Amino acid sequence: MAVSLHWPVPYSRPMNISVATVWVRGVAASFADCQHEDSSVTVDAQRAHEQHMAYVAALKSLIGDVHELPADDAYPDCVFIEDTAVVIDHELVVLTHPGAETRQGEVLAVRTALEKQLQLRVMEAPACLDGGDVLRIHDRLFIGMSSRSNPAGADFLATVARERGLTPVITSVPMGLHLKSACSLADENTLLVDPAVGLDVSVFDGLDLECVKTPEALGANVLALGGGRLLATASAPESVELLRSRGLEVTVLEASEFHKADGALTCPSLRLPQPGSWCT
Repeated sequence: MAVSLHWPVPYSRPMNISVATVWVRGVAASFADCQHEDSSVTVDAQRAHEQHMAYVAALKSLIGDVHELPADDAYPDCVFIEDTAVVIDHELVVLTHPGAETRQGEVLAVRTALEKQLQLRVMEAPACLDGGDVLRIHDRLFIGMSSRSNPAGADFLATVARERGLTPVITSVPMGLHLKSACSLADENTLLVDPAVGLDVSVFDGLDLECVKTPEALGANVLALGGGRLLATASAPESVELLRSRGLEVTVLEASEFHKADGALTCPSLRLPQPGSWCT
């Protein structure tokens, strides 16, 4: 069941998706040891590195301002930088306390990279939360309760969100790793949803969103960059064609090794919006 804080709040549509700056982190040589649900699957670190280079190249082509942090082999999952922070707006970021204990040390390098440029709020135990459980849509911040995010983490983030004029909405994630494993935005008006997850899409009511069920589970996670541009995975070709039929500009990337590690296209980056805009 969804829980809303300070609800209802009049809905407004103040701005559009527009990504100004992106941070990425390299693939660790130890990436094959990353956490993934299917232990029978072999993750290829070298192929992941190649796929990550293509991901970064696409972002540089589409956005331009991309900052690369080096990998740390002590943290096999460190390429999934999205889980270490939640971007609130163009000047404020919440550093998370990741739900997997082995990943909590990843935050330090991200903090060092961001603290000279941005205001930071730091989440601490017993709160825990992964950035992959957070999806901003206009002036609402949806926070998923998954195995990696707890109520204390959601409450901490909700407090910060309210301070910045956003309305937080806490909802359950019945299946899968993260909220963004189940849904993501293709553009300001289109929410992609994996119908197999059983997500309560009624929490999005009142946002003038079209909820589109993707034909493949992996098609539910795309990276919207603004202006109708987005990144999508080659592992979901039917979803790609669906998006292109809607007039969206889709850059298709191979992401097989990320998928083996339970990751997708939002996971390997942190996005900072243009002032007066927002991003997912």
